Amino acid sequence: MIYNRSAPHGRLPFDGPLGVVLAKKQYAVAPRPSTLVREIPPDLDDLHVELLEHDPSNRPTGAQLLHRLEVAEPRGGARD
Repeated sequence: MIYNRSAPHGRLPFDGPLGVVLAKKQYAVAPRPSTLVREIPPDLDDLHVELLEHDPSNRPTGAQLLHRLEVAEPRGGARD
């Protein structure tokens, strides 16, 4: 998870009391991870935004995710 307290930026997408966080999750757009950590690869940044779309029909399907993973270039060496 990009938004995890153990992530490099150490922040969740929304903060505050539970009621505020739940309201923000429903109505606000989460910030792009790259606004918090510049080193995040653009493809991962874009995927994060797509996965958090409010309208589920705008999110990638499982098959689309698998395809993206299969065609992704390995970083730092060959994939075995």
